[in-house]
Amino acid sequence: MDNHKSGGKEDSGSKKKNNGGCLLFVLLIICVATVVLAWKFRDKSGTADVSATVQITQTTETESETKDPLEIILSGDVPSSHNINIEAVLQNPELPTGCEITSLTTVLNYWGYDVDKCDLADNYLHKESGGGEYTMYEAFLGTPYDSNAFGCYAPVIKDAAGKYMARQPEKMQAADISGNSIEKVYACVAQGYPVVIWSTMNLNEPSWTTYWTNEDGTKFEFPSYEHCMVINGYNKNDNTVEVCDPMEGNTTYEMDRFEEIYKEMGSQAVLLYK
Repeated sequence: MDNHKSGGKEDSGSKKKNNGGCLLFVLLIICVATVVLAWKFRDKSGTADVSATVQITQTTETESETKDPLEIILSGDVPSSHNINIEAVLQNPELPTGCEITSLTTVLNYWGYDVDKCDLADNYLHKESGGGEYTMYEAFLGTPYDSNAFGCYAPVIKDAAGKYMARQPEKMQAADISGNSIEKVYACVAQGYPVVIWSTMNLNEPSWTTYWTNEDGTKFEFPSYEHCMVINGYNKNDNTVEVCDPMEGNTTYEMDRFEEIYKEMGSQAVLLYK
């Protein structure tokens, strides 16, 4: 009887031991499963983050590479003031009506190109006689050596710059940026790019006179005081602009008046950029 009771106690202890072992085994499996699942989740989450970062980086780099450099310049920030240290080239006495090609010479010299205004006028400026076959958007009407000549507009100077650059080992791009607001011009200056712009002598009010009728029936009208210069600085706090005037040299003009004449002359401008 005692032996029977003793055997019963041993069976009960074995069951408890077995149950405890099973419980530990189950807990171990749960722990392992938890660690594995946590690791997998961490791995997937980390991989997704890395992929997203790579994709965003690649997209940003692609957009930067494909964006037009000219658009980057024109859309640049415009601080309250900026000035480019540049020396004006004077048109007289050689080129009494050559303000346009002289202004281009000023910019080219600033960028390190050793070129003379007369060299540009002789070899790169498209010149034609007036009378109806050409307009100032197509050629310089007359010759800049003649005090009675007319002049030319932005497309002609852009083409002259392009022809010159075609012969240079280190090239810059020439762009006719006419039609842009004066703020876009200031954006160019703020980034270190002087701009050739069309204005009038001493910012006088222009008046248009008809000289002849073109072959297509349109009338050739020439603005009095037509002039070309280089803007190399501005100061919104002082309401001034700094220009390289081929007749006056380095000069300061009132900003409001300068902007007004810029618009009246068709908002014409030429930019050389890298």
